[in-house]
Amino acid sequence: MKKSTIVLLHVAYWLIYLFVVGFLNYITVDAPFSMDGDLFAIIAVAITTGSISFYVFYFQLVPRFLFKKKFLLFALLGIAVSVVVSILPALVLSIFFYYYFSFITEAKVIISVMVQYTLLALFNGVMAALIRIAITWYKDVRTKEILELALVKSRFDPHFLFNTLNNIDVLIERDAQRASAYLKKLSDLLRFMLHEEHILLEQEVDYIEKYLELQRIRTSNEQYIKWEVSGETGGLMIAPMLLIPFIENAFKHVTGKKINDAISIRLVVRGEEIDFTCSNVFDPARPAMKDKHGLGLSLMRQRLELLYKDQYTLTISAPDDIFSVNCIIRLKSNELHHH
Repeated sequence: MKKSTIVLLHVAYWLIYLFVVGFLNYITVDAPFSMDGDLFAIIAVAITTGSISFYVFYFQLVPRFLFKKKFLLFALLGIAVSVVVSILPALVLSIFFYYYFSFITEAKVIISVMVQYTLLALFNGVMAALIRIAITWYKDVRTKEILELALVKSRFDPHFLFNTLNNIDVLIERDAQRASAYLKKLSDLLRFMLHEEHILLEQEVDYIEKYLELQRIRTSNEQYIKWEVSGETGGLMIAPMLLIPFIENAFKHVTGKKINDAISIRLVVRGEEIDFTCSNVFDPARPAMKDKHGLGLSLMRQRLELLYKDQYTLTISAPDDIFSVNCIIRLKSNELHHH
């Protein structure tokens, strides 16, 4: 969401708030009061208490407590803030601008006014929380859409598709049965969809294995790729195509295809945690490898942050001539997942 849109949203909220406060006070106050004095003072206090409460919630309480699921602390601090920011301005205005409040003559009326402003401040705090949640949700949805669009585009890499089809075409003349098997693997890859938010880890592993098989036909070195899986993958759920971009990145930048284990991929499953490592041999002098935080890896980091937040770690290193990515993620089991 653009900053200008957010600003307009805030302006619209305060205009509506100003109108509602003025209108409600105009129709509900029984005692006669001056339109120029009393109503102005009421609105001034309402705006002061409301705006302070609103932006304390918006910028401090919501991101620091509500978003971090500290609900009890958020509620207690929210009530405390509403009381403090309402009582102090009301007292100041009552004492120093008493002539504006000509209808306030009894202590119980003053207390009643303070209670009303406390509730009004609390209302503004709740509205601030709702608006901040809505804006954050919209941003997350848009970010997810952008990342998934980038992922969809990467799935159908025309170079990979063209090279694979060309290799299969050449293979048909030498070994038709083997070429047919590779063609089936390619069709399985193209059928792999992103409609589900989460898939079984077994499906992700199966996708990786088919992808690696297709990459192997591009070199005569059978030891070019090292792929290891250990642990029990059954029952765990993962976001689709979460690991494959790291592997694609390795194939994109690897050098020395005649070297054994030029690309090494390891997936270790420990309970509900996976430890994924993908490394490849590379030439440090190549311009494309000078920045280990390229656009592709940056997108993957954003996607991990969006989907798993504090449930993952991503480490990227490039010692000597080995580029390595390590990603540890805590997943959910199929029984616990309700998406």
